[in-house]
Amino acid sequence: IVMVQTTELRDMGANVILLEYDNLEGFIMLSHVSSRRVRSVAKFLKIGRKEMMEVMRVDEEKMCIDLSKKTLKADAVDEAHKRYISSKKVHAIMKQTAVKLKIPVQQLYEQWGWDLYDIGFEHAHDAFRIALADPEQVFSKIDIPPEHQTVLLETIKRKMTVNPLKIRVDFSLTCTSYDGIEVIREAMLTARHEVNDAN
Repeated sequence: IVMVQTTELRDMGANVILLEYDNLEGFIMLSHVSSRRVRSVAKFLKIGRKEMMEVMRVDEEKMCIDLSKKTLKADAVDEAHKRYISSKKVHAIMKQTAVKLKIPVQQLYEQWGWDLYDIGFEHAHDAFRIALADPEQVFSKIDIPPEHQTVLLETIKRKMTVNPLKIRVDFSLTCTSYDGIEVIREAMLTARHEVNDAN
């Protein structure tokens, strides 16, 4: 299952590009667009839309890739979409690291990037997340030069920072004494000062 973008609609199907594979061209036939009866491709596919499709066949001689949406299962699509998003984040980090080191990104992948997928993590994205907390756990398993490690860690810290968690709470305060409003106001101001002092 791959992420594709529709580029051209035809009578017998649609041309697409495979976004994960350097924009290789593929084709989805009319009969593979949906399990329902399809009279017009335009009702199911839109030019420019990105979506998941399944690779049915690859003809390397003719450079032809046939795709299908007909047999896709929802859980498989969700899993593939998560993998695609993680891969995009990893590639952005690798590209940024390559720019800073003034090395082609392909060379970085060949030196140590692909090894991130072979060291016991489900995805290189998981390895990067763990490297944030414990770099040695990841970098001890791959052959990465110290300079590359430093630049990569800086890039990971910048690109994968954890967003602060905001919590909103609605509550009500009641005070039945004569000066209830003043007591509540005083309690709220004290709490506000305590929070500000703690930060």
